[in-house]
Amino acid sequence: MNICRKNLLFLFACLGILMLPGLISAQIKSVDVNLQFTDYDVMYLTDFVNVRTQKLNPNISAISMDMTVTNPAGGSGKIYVAIKAMIKLQGDNSFSELVEGRTNVFSINGTRSLAARDFARGNSDIYIIDNGYILNDAVKTRLENLATTITTAPPGVYQVMMTVYNESGQQVGGTSKTITVSISTPDQVLVEISNPANGSFSTNLAPTFNWTTQASGVYVKVFEVGANHHSPQDALTGSNPCLIRQLNGVSSLTYPSDAQRQLQQEKAYVLQVSAIVTTNRGEVDQASLPVVFRITDDKTGKILDNFFSVLGGAAGTTYSTLRSDPANWVVWRTYGGITLDGSTITETDLQSILNALSMQTDTKIQLSVENQ
Repeated sequence: MNICRKNLLFLFACLGILMLPGLISAQIKSVDVNLQFTDYDVMYLTDFVNVRTQKLNPNISAISMDMTVTNPAGGSGKIYVAIKAMIKLQGDNSFSELVEGRTNVFSINGTRSLAARDFARGNSDIYIIDNGYILNDAVKTRLENLATTITTAPPGVYQVMMTVYNESGQQVGGTSKTITVSISTPDQVLVEISNPANGSFSTNLAPTFNWTTQASGVYVKVFEVGANHHSPQDALTGSNPCLIRQLNGVSSLTYPSDAQRQLQQEKAYVLQVSAIVTTNRGEVDQASLPVVFRITDDKTGKILDNFFSVLGGAAGTTYSTLRSDPANWVVWRTYGGITLDGSTITETDLQSILNALSMQTDTKIQLSVENQ
């Protein structure tokens, strides 16, 4: 993308950082400014700037500004705005000045609203004049090289400083704006669920979920595993949700009492947390890997799972295959009781036997599965 000199400042306007302060003339003392702009996680530059013509898109709706002359109230006059743009890309130690420029002198009559069309040459009476325009060619080239590999705003910190002058050249106001772009594409946003662990179980009907992500907003979704589901994806797409909750600025959730459906004992569930990434093309969900957990007091299953998980060898491999999805969603006692030499044993007896076996390092354990 070749960033032409006359439209470079317009590019910063698209990033939401070209924000003019109070517009004041020689007769005007103060102006109230109400700035409206949409802050995105990811911004596609090609939607803001026409790559072929290198001109600002005058139809951008993400930026607008309302101005009202307050002293004198409803007054009229002419002003212009000087603009300096600074940039510190990810990895840089300090800011570099990219460009300086100023608008033409324009009028304000009591109130005035500015939008993207006011910065696109040929669409309004406001534009960046050629005289006094200073561009850092080295920084410009660096941005152009980045624009050939990605179509979004490169990560970094962008600053724009504006000073307002009246028609006589007297400084009458100023402001600055800083925008931090932390990611360049939605794919860079990851979500990892730390609790519960996949395949874990609990007796708690209101478990707490924990996750990590760079995104500030997430969707937390829980689905019940049905008898006809053979994978977590089956449950995600083939059952009604037990919980869908949008959260912002937090990384945990205890299962709420006002969820669509409450959790039940002896049931398996799938949890998925999706990061919400806002872009100027809409919202994108970046989903975590699904996590299967059970609500059960399945002591037998826990005893066997723990023992064979550390045993290894052929027996451990056979057990792992036996208990792979979706078999591990089933409570062990559903399969029947536990017997040893024809006598029924308790879960406590089973734990004692396996503890003794684990101490006998020279004992070879074999596991076979019989279909009856």
